[in-house]
Amino acid sequence: MRPAAERFAESIAAIDWQAPQIPVVQNVSASVPADLETLKRDLLEQLYKPVRWVESVQALAAKGATQLVECGPGKVLAGLNKRCAEGVSTSNLNTPDAFAAARAALV
Repeated sequence: MRPAAERFAESIAAIDWQAPQIPVVQNVSASVPADLETLKRDLLEQLYKPVRWVESVQALAAKGATQLVECGPGKVLAGLNKRCAEGVSTSNLNTPDAFAAARAALV
């Protein structure tokens, strides 16, 4: 995946980045990056480094997140999230109806 990351780095370098308005927990570090350079580096490293999913969900919970959203088919992450952090629930976005239901639940 490193060759893909090298090509992806060119795209990242071409973007005019701005600091996120909400904290972004990156799954390569299981933390919120301190600056844009770290955010971009972590984004690239997600292509070839292990995912720290459990730690990422725990970091989100520690920051007060109680509702997570899984995008895509299946419910694998929803099941895993239950075991990662107490008090965290996950909505699934795997159909248009599920999207409407999750949106209503999160508002």
